[in-house]
Amino acid sequence: MATAPPKRVAYFATPRARPDAQDLRQQISGGAWVRVPAIPDTMDVTGAQELAKALVEATASTLAAAGSGIAMAAEHVMTKAKLQVPVRTGALRGSGFVRAPIWSNGQLSVEMGFGGPATPYALHVHEDLYMAHKHPTKAKFLEDPLKAETKNVVAIAEAVIKRALK
Repeated sequence: MATAPPKRVAYFATPRARPDAQDLRQQISGGAWVRVPAIPDTMDVTGAQELAKALVEATASTLAAAGSGIAMAAEHVMTKAKLQVPVRTGALRGSGFVRAPIWSNGQLSVEMGFGGPATPYALHVHEDLYMAHKHPTKAKFLEDPLKAETKNVVAIAEAVIKRALK
């Protein structure tokens, strides 16, 4: 007995009739936007259980890809920032960190910075615009690279997400 071909079921990433690119973006910290590729517009399924499983898998892979993308983008900014950190002993430069991405209340964020118990002066060095530094080190050693690399941050995150979802 021949089986019927799977039904073609359409589903969308937003409540609208069809999502557009603006709806498929997630804001990341610092005001930059990362476009999260949409789940495919159509999928072959044979029933509700298969559709539910496919949606869970697609959502999980999209979230994982977005987390990887934003983490890699944050590491890129940290690399640029470490070139600008004032160095006397190397402790401040060595205290740079990027934490694992966190999803909370529908937003993806990653924490990055400098400082810790061994470098309690990190905030002061970052904010003091009157302190003299040897070029290329300077104050605002994290803030400036984050602002300057916004386009690259978006491009890196998008590339990682697209590559993971292929």
